[in-house]
Amino acid sequence: DYVIVDSKRPAVKGNYVVALVDNGSTVKTYMKDNHGRSYLHPENKDYEDIYPEQDLQIQGVVVGLTRWY
Repeated sequence: DYVIVDSKRPAVKGNYVVALVDNGSTVKTYMKDNHGRSYLHPENKDYEDIYPEQDLQIQGVVVGLTRWY
């Protein structure tokens, strides 16, 4: 899969984002809890939400996806 990312678009709750979290890169849903803390939500139900221990940098908002089979 290839994701198309807009690095200038600000992330809002519910956007799929490419994020650097605690020195690891991932694609997840950007969320905020009731206290305003940002976290990442995986679509795979086998995984838990990711609250950054140190750092969360949004590298861009996913605006497209291309799949090659």
